[in-house]
Amino acid sequence: MVDAMEMLRANLSRVRIPEPTNRIFKEDCCVSFDTPKSEGGLFVDMNSFLAFGRDYVMWNYEKTGNSVYLHIKQIKKVVSEDRPSKKPTRLAIGVEGGFDNNEPQYEESHSIVILPNYATLPFPSVELPEKVRLAVDAILMAEGAERKEQVAAWVAEKKQVSAYAVNLQQIDSGVVVPPSGWKCAKCDKTENLWLNLIDGMILCGRRNWDGSGGNNHAVEHYNETGYPLAVKLGTITADLEAADVYSYPEDDSVLDPLLAQHLAFFGIDFSALQKSIWFVAFSVLCGLPYVLVQFDEKNMHVVNSTEGKFVMEEGWVPKKLDVYVDVPDIIDIIHLHCKGLELGEELLLESASDGEVTGYS
Repeated sequence: MVDAMEMLRANLSRVRIPEPTNRIFKEDCCVSFDTPKSEGGLFVDMNSFLAFGRDYVMWNYEKTGNSVYLHIKQIKKVVSEDRPSKKPTRLAIGVEGGFDNNEPQYEESHSIVILPNYATLPFPSVELPEKVRLAVDAILMAEGAERKEQVAAWVAEKKQVSAYAVNLQQIDSGVVVPPSGWKCAKCDKTENLWLNLIDGMILCGRRNWDGSGGNNHAVEHYNETGYPLAVKLGTITADLEAADVYSYPEDDSVLDPLLAQHLAFFGIDFSALQKSIWFVAFSVLCGLPYVLVQFDEKNMHVVNSTEGKFVMEEGWVPKKLDVYVDVPDIIDIIHLHCKGLELGEELLLESASDGEVTGYS
């Protein structure tokens, strides 16, 4: 009988690492009503990123020839009936300290399944090829296309272009916004942060009725300065129209047609957002230089590549890593000898329609 790992390696050419612009379905079957909570779980095609229930995954395999799938299964946690209920301390539902919404909790498990024999490999596992691990991590971290469509349906009213966007006069105060590690300039908030597009101030958002959220520093800054537009950090992706831009004088979410230009003013390179995680894998496999940068509250740690290995300061546990790949404008891939490829692996260039193969600048 053919070993499951051998079957996976034989089909690695069909595995793709998702691009930032790929739609990934991982919450509902594209044909039926199956979800990860269903008895058979959900199978995510690791080439097309479409999801199928147990009854339809073989149909997709026969139709496409795609044999490698990420299997997602959610099992309801068993809760003891005699467990004492916690007394609410906040007037809220479903949040820490609030009233219990009594919704069941689930444990999620993942595995790699290779059709047609349903050969199974556990995930996570260091035994899996690097390409598969990168692909699965990207799928699990991405927001599901189903969720995005739900949000789009809720926000039925189309955003309007802000009257302040085209003639926005930005102030050059030497502000350069890092790719992570953000913090409110007036308090210790690290979430719900807004970048003012005039002066580059990073401030926290409004305080919610239950005390959560921010400390109102962003709106107070507008009241003091009159600077009209701010963008929510963490919502800036390759799809700039999806970024959460707020206009204080118009009191609404708006579109900024010059958002890429306004972000570049503060050192946020929009072109880098469009680069593929595929090149990270490509650089590691082919020995191209890369740099890992980790930001914490006070310092920035830089980790350079040395013969394809990470060299870290002893005792340093990174909270978040940003990967920068330093590559030339043109690479002669014909004479480029890759290293670290396992048996059966190959590197495939995406077609122009799926995104250009370029590196981080």
